[in-house]
This record gives sequence, C-alpha cells and structure tokens, in this order.
Amino acid sequence: MLAEFELRERAREELREHDLVRQIGLSERELQVLQLDQWLDEAIGPNTQTKARIISTQLGIAPSTIRRYRKRAKDKIENYRRAAGLKT
Repeated sequence: MLAEFELRERAREELREHDLVRQIGLSERELQVLQLDQWLDEAIGPNTQTKARIISTQLGIAPSTIRRYRKRAKDKIENYRRAAGLKT
C-alpha cells in the first residue's frame, strides 16, 4: 500500500516537473545539463569548470557548449521567475 502511494506521488511530481519544464521552455538538452549539474553539485561541489568537463564527457559535447546550455537554462528559469513575480 505504501509503495503504491509512493509510486503515485512520484508520478505526480514528474508530471508537475514536466509541466514546469514546458512552461519555462527548456530544451531536452538544457534539462539534461541542469539535472547533471545539480547531481554533480552534491557529488563534487560547485566547481563549474570541472562539472562542465564531466558533463561534456557524459553527453559527448564540448565543455563550452555545456556552459552555454547551462547559461541559457538559468536565464530561462530567471525570466520565468521574474514573469511570475517570484524572487530571483
């Protein structure tokens, strides 16, 4: 019973997350970069150059491209928050 509830809650959370990603306008690649970036924050800390190198190896694209994806995604999130009247 508890496992069933947890699965439903996880599904609801994923739907809310998907809807938010759509509203913000993140591309699939921007979302991948952000997710890996957040995961690496916990694993290795906030060193963005190291994280860009690791993510670029994982996704098979240049570190400079990773940094562009990260910046575009963060800009889109900031613009969404500003438009929604939330603190940035």
